[in-house]
Amino acid sequence: MHGIKYQNLNIRPIGTRPDGRPVFSFPPAGTPGAQYGDVILLTNSSEGNSWSVSFEGRRPFRNGWFASASYLYGQSRSIMDGNFSQAASNWGQVFQPGDPNNPPITRSNFDPGHRLNVAVSREFPPIRTVRVTASAFYSALSGRPYSLNFSSDFNGDGRTTNDLLYIPRGTDEVVFTGGTFDQFMAFIRQEDCYSRFIGAIHERNACRAPWIQTVDFRLAVQLPTGGRTRTELTFDLANLPNLLDRDFGLLHYANFNDILVARFAGVDPPTGRPIYDIGSLVRPTFQRFLRDDLKSRWQGKFGMRVRF
Repeated sequence: MHGIKYQNLNIRPIGTRPDGRPVFSFPPAGTPGAQYGDVILLTNSSEGNSWSVSFEGRRPFRNGWFASASYLYGQSRSIMDGNFSQAASNWGQVFQPGDPNNPPITRSNFDPGHRLNVAVSREFPPIRTVRVTASAFYSALSGRPYSLNFSSDFNGDGRTTNDLLYIPRGTDEVVFTGGTFDQFMAFIRQEDCYSRFIGAIHERNACRAPWIQTVDFRLAVQLPTGGRTRTELTFDLANLPNLLDRDFGLLHYANFNDILVARFAGVDPPTGRPIYDIGSLVRPTFQRFLRDDLKSRWQGKFGMRVRF
């Protein structure tokens, strides 16, 4: 009925960054609230919504063939998703462009996007009462949402990695260290969901990781055992493309739903411009996405089921 909303009552704005977002501070020593750390208020929000629409068709054919296909598209929007076990984490890990106590409504971490499923099976004619069924299943779905963030505290709220990245138009807005503006822009221009925010703060979950596609296979053999007892032997093969080629069937995702592009290294004294340390971004070892090792491997399983 209502979404959740966390606020930290012990921070207060003390200024503004050049990109327009407020800067916060905890109460200094000797002032009310200085004896406390986080003071978290949990309340509700009427903001947010979700919907989905799906279609499915299935059809049996002659000679034991069967096919089905389904498609789903959905959207889910929220101000925060409550992914964590502690109140302070649920407040402090919301990616936001300004005031951490009032984040705007954006795409949820659980936004489904597109999903397509196709299944095909064939039941072969019995051979001496032995029945064999072969099935294949294809699935394609949108990758997980993610954002571009700072790797350090940019707005003074005491939390790192929750500040969405401001993408400057030129070197007159930001001082770069550890790399150059051209290297930074080469990274930004490789994705439309990065480059359309040039001159603005990146939006939470504006991007998606690569599509996730899988093909699974199943073989079932039903044996005659007499009477009412039925015995079925099965073999399941998950992620068939990875068995055929180790570079196929891989699942990639952004760790913690964000990519840490720059470290805020303070303010340049002569100009007052923020300093972006992009040393980690320009390293040869930098990776935008992680690979889910288990789901990216092919897996086989033998089974036996007895019904009586």
